[in-house]
Amino acid sequence: DALIRVLKEPKNSLLRQYEAMLKLDSTELEFTDAALHAIARKALEQKSGARGLRSVMERILIPIMYEIPSDPTII
Repeated sequence: DALIRVLKEPKNSLLRQYEAMLKLDSTELEFTDAALHAIARKALEQKSGARGLRSVMERILIPIMYEIPSDPTII
């Protein structure tokens, strides 16, 4: 639960950063509670804690961010 708060609560949280980056491509990013729990769980499995949240999110979202501009099916 603490890791999920780290993802959501700070003024410049990781979620807000990725939402802002994708907004530049006119794409809205939404995370389900299950997705947030999976990200936190992955960071715990890697024993990286809060510092590892960024790397977990990058591995998931960077490929998607490169696909968005060229994929007309993404709204």
